[in-house]
Amino acid sequence: MASSYRSALSFPAPWALRGEGAMLFYRLPRAFAQEHGGIPERLAPSFQGFVACVMLADYRESPVGPYRELLFIPGLVGTERGRRFSITRIYVDSQESMEWGRRFFL
Repeated sequence: MASSYRSALSFPAPWALRGEGAMLFYRLPRAFAQEHGGIPERLAPSFQGFVACVMLADYRESPVGPYRELLFIPGLVGTERGRRFSITRIYVDSQESMEWGRRFFL
């Protein structure tokens, strides 16, 4: 019951989040990151690699309730504003977080 009620509410971005997390940095071979990193076709030509990151977050407070998140960044991407990190994979353990995250970030 609570889940369907929460899904009917509106949770506009940006969200104020409270919790803790960890970031793990890796040097991946560029070819490995390109093959397994989930890089979208539109970013593939500007993918530069360098360092990858796995982020683990445990949000105790959010507009959609507590949830955990796993993010993967395969490396740097060149943009008109310089080199930037791009998240290519996000996994969450909350239906509400998944639904609202897709609305704002896809």
